[in-house]
Amino acid sequence: MSTRRLVTDAILVALYVVLNFYTIRLGWLNISLAAFPILVAALLYGWADGLIVGAMSGFLSQLLTYGLSLTTVMWMLPTLVRGLMVGLYATKHRFDLSRKQTGFIVLLSCLTVTLLNTAALYVDGLIYHYPVALTLGTIALRFVSSIVMAVIFTLITPKAIQLLRAAGSKAA
Repeated sequence: MSTRRLVTDAILVALYVVLNFYTIRLGWLNISLAAFPILVAALLYGWADGLIVGAMSGFLSQLLTYGLSLTTVMWMLPTLVRGLMVGLYATKHRFDLSRKQTGFIVLLSCLTVTLLNTAALYVDGLIYHYPVALTLGTIALRFVSSIVMAVIFTLITPKAIQLLRAAGSKAA
C-alpha cells in the first residue's frame, strides 16, 4: 500500500467520522452523507480499502458516540459490509463502472446497510432493554430513506472518483 493511498484512506475515515455527526432530518427522511467516504474508498481502491475504511469508520463512530459496548462490533458490520461489497463489485469490473453499474451497487449497499442497521437496532434494544418501535411502517420508511440516499450517492460519487483519479495522476 502506497503512502498516498494510506493517507487517503485515513482522510476518508476522518471524513466519515465528521459527516456521521451531521444528519439532516426532514420528517421521516434522514439525509446523511457519512457513507460517501466508504463508497469513495471502495470505488477508488477496491475491497480491501473499502473494508478497512468501513471498519475503522464504524469503530471510531461507535467509540466516539457510545464508547465500547457489547454491541460495538455489531454496529461496525454495516459500514464494513458496505465497503467490502462495493469494493468487490468495483474490483470485479476493473474500476470502470458506468453510472448504471454505480447506481446498482450503491443502491444494493444502501439497502443492505439499512437491513443490517435495523437488525442491529433490534438486537441492541433486546440486549440493553430499550423499546424499539420497528413497525412495518417505520421499516418501510427506513428503506425509502435508503433509496433516496442511494440516488444522491449515485449522482455525486462518480464525479468525486474522477476528480481524485485526476489529482492522483497529476501528483504521480
